Amino acid sequence: GVGEEEDSDESDEESDSDSEDEDDTDDSDSDSEDEGFSFKPPSSEKASATVSEPKKKRQKMSTAEIDAREAALASGEADANPTTVDDFERLILASPSDSELWMKFMAYHLETTSPDEARKVAERALKRIPIEMDQERLNICMAVVALEASFGSDDEVRAAIKEAGRRCDREKVYLKAGEILSSKAQEAKAGKQKDEAVALADTHFNTKAKDVKPLVSCWLAHMKHLLLLKRSEEANELLKRASQSVPNREHVTLAQQFASLEFDFGSKERGRTIFETLISKHPKKLDLWYVLIDREVKVGSIANATALYKRVTARSNWSEKQMKGIFKRWYKFAENNGGDVEDVKKRAVAFVESRS
Repeated sequence: GVGEEEDSDESDEESDSDSEDEDDTDDSDSDSEDEGFSFKPPSSEKASATVSEPKKKRQKMSTAEIDAREAALASGEADANPTTVDDFERLILASPSDSELWMKFMAYHLETTSPDEARKVAERALKRIPIEMDQERLNICMAVVALEASFGSDDEVRAAIKEAGRRCDREKVYLKAGEILSSKAQEAKAGKQKDEAVALADTHFNTKAKDVKPLVSCWLAHMKHLLLLKRSEEANELLKRASQSVPNREHVTLAQQFASLEFDFGSKERGRTIFETLISKHPKKLDLWYVLIDREVKVGSIANATALYKRVTARSNWSEKQMKGIFKRWYKFAENNGGDVEDVKKRAVAFVESRS
């Protein structure tokens, strides 16, 4: 779908209408990398069944509509909430590098005309936004991936991701596209639609992992996808594979963040087990204790968090500065969660006296 020319054998009437309704004169200052690029119109049934065809001729506005438009322009409402092509064109002329504005323009076409018109807007955006504005260009590319995930075929989705990887940071594209496809897989209705959405997301995570193998963030994104789909055994197997792939210095970070994912999307007990294993192997890593305590608080396990504070303050390997920090956190935690503040004070005083 990438790089193919669109059919141009439109009628004279369509050509006249397009030249009247679209102002593409600003696209002449495009980057050379974007010349000849276009997003392929959808070949699947997704698009035609969802969005109606654009009107070929602009209908004349009534007097009331003209008055309303003039009032909107005078009050600034047309700028704050653009509702016509002219509104968007005027705003884009003033802010051609604003990806949010371009994406709103795409959404406007998805609601009022067709996915193909939204694709054309994306093409224009990538020609107008400078190459050095990485985040703005990434936003547009990911909007195209989301568009294809909703209206295009699987091949068009993959082509959009490949094109995004050519234009933007590959790790960011991998992660963002994974979020989009995983979300589609979760939202899809049970049956064929669900199976196809899950297969597309799985393919993305499995095949792209070869390109980004050493990166912890990419492994974790795949694990999160599996946990969200209640495939915990596969997620745990993937953790083992990831541990063999990432550098040794990343092992603790990988396991810690996976344990946090288990708390959020999988099994809290499995998450606790992983944290306890890490703490037993690295008892002097105070941040592990803090992260586990925070996870317990987040899920409402106040008793477990309190027990962890008692355990960590009972250890003798902390410096005086570290202990003061622990007691300060514990005191604030007790205040906010109805804990025994006096007990925390007594333990803190006992610690100070033991060091004097």
